[in-house]
Formats: sequence, C-alpha cells, structure tokens
Amino acid sequence: MDTAVRHDRHIECQTNVAQDQTIRFAVVLFDGFCLIDLATAISALGAANRVAGRELYSWTIASTDGGPVKCSNGVAYPVNMALAEVPPRVRTFLFAFDATLGHDAPATLGWLRKAARGGAMMGAFGTAAVILAQAGILSGREFTLHWTAQPLFAKLFPDLSPQNTLFIIGGRILSCAGGQSTGDIMIAILSQDVDRAFGVRVTDYLLGPAPRPADTPQRQATANRYGTRNPHPLAIMDAIDAIDADEKCELTINDLLETLRVSRRQLERLFRQYCDSTPARYLKDLRLDRGRDLLDQTSMSVQDVSIAVGFPSVSNFWNSFAQKFGCSPSRYRL
Repeated sequence: MDTAVRHDRHIECQTNVAQDQTIRFAVVLFDGFCLIDLATAISALGAANRVAGRELYSWTIASTDGGPVKCSNGVAYPVNMALAEVPPRVRTFLFAFDATLGHDAPATLGWLRKAARGGAMMGAFGTAAVILAQAGILSGREFTLHWTAQPLFAKLFPDLSPQNTLFIIGGRILSCAGGQSTGDIMIAILSQDVDRAFGVRVTDYLLGPAPRPADTPQRQATANRYGTRNPHPLAIMDAIDAIDADEKCELTINDLLETLRVSRRQLERLFRQYCDSTPARYLKDLRLDRGRDLLDQTSMSVQDVSIAVGFPSVSNFWNSFAQKFGCSPSRYRL
C-alpha cells in the first residue's frame, strides 16, 4: 500500500537522496511469510519518512497472483497487485518463511531473473533466499536465510552455502534471516541511503536498541541459550548443537566423542539424563524429522531422501520412518 507522508511533528534532516526523489519498494509476499518481518520492514520505511519530513520511501504490497497471502499465523494479508504488475527496476523485497521449499511458479522465477538482469535491488527475508536460489540469482554470492531452513537448503542446493549471519548486503542482492534481524538490516539500508546519523535517528524514533552488525551469528552461544555454565549440561547441549548443525547428515557418534572429549559411557548417561534418549536414537530421530520435511517440501524420491538424511539403505529409512510416524514414506506423501 503506497505510503502517505504525515508532516506533523516531523524531524527535519538532510539526506543524500535528491529532495525530489522517492525510492520505491515492491514488497512481495509468499504463503507462510512471517508477519513480524513485514511489519518491521515497512514500519522502518514509514519512520524514515517521518524523520526525513517527506516521502523518502514508498511501497506497494504484491503477491504472485494478486490475491491475499496467508502468513505464518494463519491471517490472510491483502495486497495491492500481482507480481507481473510491479514496475521494473524498483527495489523488490521478498518475504517467505513457511513456504514449501520446492520450485516456485516458472512465471515468478522468470520475473525475478528479468528484474535481476535489469539491475533491480532485491532483498530476501526469512527463507526467501530459497526463491532467489531457484531463480539462479544467488550463484557466486554470499547470502543468508533463517537457520532452521539451512539443513533443507543444503539438500536442495548443495552448490550454495548460506552464511550463519543475521544479514548480508552484497551489492544489489540483500538477504536477511528475518525476525529481529529485519530491523537490523532495515537500519543498515537507511544508513546507506542517507547516512549513519539518519539510521540512528530512525532507530531512536522507533525506540529500538542499537542495531547489531551484519556478521552477528544468528544463534546465541550455548551457555546463553540454555542459561547455564554447568559443564555437564553444556556438554550435552554442545552435542545437540553439533547434531543440529550436521546439514549433510554425516555425523557419527565417534565424531561426537572426539569433539566433546567425553567417553561413550558418559555421553550415553548425559543423553539419558537430559534428553531421555540415547545419542544414536536422538541422531536417528532428527534425521527422520528432516526426511519428513524433505518429503513435505520437495519432490525428491524416497530413495533420494533416505540418502540425503544419512540412512544406510532405503529399506532402513522406510522401516524407521514407519515406526516413528505410523505410516510409510510413500503413504505419508498422499
């Protein structure tokens, strides 16, 4: 929705953008997008207009077909236009999160490729880097996406390596993990468009904390996440982190023993105490969960899924899947 400038109680400032120039954004929503990402981004643009005292930015909301888009909390969000109606060379920001990680509509990917060739600035928020990857726009570029999507991303795009950082501004292609980091990247964009002082004033207007640097890790240190420095819980938490980070599903129990420098007996005891499981069972359950996600979100065959999540044979994956989820992988897909 195009913004209207409100001049009451605005704060005068000088900008590097020409006084008669308005920077236009097209905000493109995909099913399952995170509403807080959208709200944070457009609130920052609206606040920038207030601080600048004029319409420095305008935006319109679009979807692939021009219809409402359901966000991750189930609310259908209205839009102004279809992607095909978006003017060329405007800044295009894509918002996605729970969207299926399979190929998107060819028309959408074609539009994005054409816009990229034309020099449009593009931003991917949450898991929208998946869509840019499908369009072939991320090759040879640094980018990021939300850490929860990175294991599946590694299976779909083995030649691309996302960074585990909050956001990346790499020339015309921007990417952001979403959540609170949306505010961080928006202030960085405003600071680039105008100057650092302007970014600070917008942050103050929004009562926000000091923006975090782009290379800040997405997840906190283990001790901070779990609120303890006791070495025994930390050992099991480090093991869980290592298993979670095993995107290629190649980690073995021996690897954990070597990394954590604990005995097999001690590791077994810690997993029983804190996870009510064994290391092998925990590892297997996580890989089955990832296999289920691949069945949900890709068109990979059951055999390919079993290989991707580290099972020694498709029959082993089939039987383990049926035991955990109560149906075979093929039936689960129906």
